[in-house]
Amino acid sequence: EESEMSEDGDPEDKVKTPHTSYAQDARELSGIPEVSFEETMQAEGGKKSIHMQQAMFQNSADMKQAVRAELMKEKGYDVKNFYKQTGLFQWIARHNWFDNITICVIGIYAVWMAIDTDLNQAEVITEAEPIFFVAEQIFCSFFTVELAIRFLAFQWKINCFRDAWFVFDLLLVVSMILETWVMTLVLYFTGEGSTSGLLGNAS
Repeated sequence: EESEMSEDGDPEDKVKTPHTSYAQDARELSGIPEVSFEETMQAEGGKKSIHMQQAMFQNSADMKQAVRAELMKEKGYDVKNFYKQTGLFQWIARHNWFDNITICVIGIYAVWMAIDTDLNQAEVITEAEPIFFVAEQIFCSFFTVELAIRFLAFQWKINCFRDAWFVFDLLLVVSMILETWVMTLVLYFTGEGSTSGLLGNAS
């Protein structure tokens, strides 16, 4: 009877606590592996971490751009920001050798002005010795070309008047042109200049 009781008890236990459910049977038949609750939570956490990393990278890129903008502000004014991005004149004006050559010529011209003041006794350029006359023409030509290159390098020409150095150089070059070229032509054609200078000998 005990054996019958055990035999009768086995099926009853199987009915009360089945080893598999209908969902498990369907999952096994479909071939989909069973995923636990912990694994599901880990997967969700991984997705959130990826989104957080992407947001972090975007924020870091924005931060770099903001820092770069602040650094540009700290660098201060740069006239080259008003230059064109393409073209021959902006290419020349942006090069360091252009600035270096200009500085060297300015230094040479400063020395030459001291020599001219001590040795040139002529009151006007038309009465000066040939070496003084030719030197003035060379320096005047160089500074005029240098200023013209800088002027043509501007994207918008009106911006040249926003650059204090350009305005200062413009005034110096204009006064130099008036003294060296305009005055020479006026004296030559009016005949008021002396004939002892280079132009007088040429005539």
